[in-house]
Amino acid sequence: NHDTGSSADALYAYPARDINKIAYRTPSLGGATFEAGWAQHEQPSGTGGKNSLDLAANYEIGKLGLGAGYSKLGDQNQFAVRASYSTGPFVMGAYVQRDKNVFIANGGNRTNLRLSAAYIMGVSEFHVNVGRAGNYSNVSNSAATQYTLGYNYNLSKRTKIYTYYTRINNSQAATYGVSAPGNDFSSFAVGVRHNFDSAPHAAALTGGRADTQPIAPHFLGVRGFFVAQRMPCASDSQGLFCVNSACPMRLQEGKP
Repeated sequence: NHDTGSSADALYAYPARDINKIAYRTPSLGGATFEAGWAQHEQPSGTGGKNSLDLAANYEIGKLGLGAGYSKLGDQNQFAVRASYSTGPFVMGAYVQRDKNVFIANGGNRTNLRLSAAYIMGVSEFHVNVGRAGNYSNVSNSAATQYTLGYNYNLSKRTKIYTYYTRINNSQAATYGVSAPGNDFSSFAVGVRHNFDSAPHAAALTGGRADTQPIAPHFLGVRGFFVAQRMPCASDSQGLFCVNSACPMRLQEGKP
């Protein structure tokens, strides 16, 4: 369901901003693509405004997808690597991320990882994923675990019915998905999703493939899951060029 809703990856650190952004993605170079984005802060000079940077590289070889992404905003930064693989009806993926100060000011460094799998059976998709965020180096008891179980029923390439359950178990000082430290979070949902912009949007969610694969093999160092892709933009064989927030670099979850 995109990167919206309570089933979004709450543990992935994304320090960069998606407004006032200009970005470019190269055409495929033997299965490899490279992306860069720069966002201006638009604050008066001398007030401490910070520009943000996004960089990413992706490589596709058959059913295997590999990627790496980096983002920076002031003293916050993150670096992540990911892999995805599909075989028959199964799709699997994982990412590992290292960030600094993103969720907690002066929190130090933290490692975050997630594993995901999906089983495709006709128009049905069964999803499971689990993520673990470690403690920030300067904040004890700031770790958390999130897991999601989901099911999609695709009525068409643009419309699906979905249901999911997600839960975040926070340590004493962690606030993922909640406002009070140490509280846990859980959510159950049933809904319908319809993509009005079918062609480019479906491609964005699935890495350019038919909308039967739940986990796209692209990565950009931004918020979400281990799957990354850009929102719909004008593009051609010479590459892809984006301005401002019309087509932000956005990490898309391989979730229901």
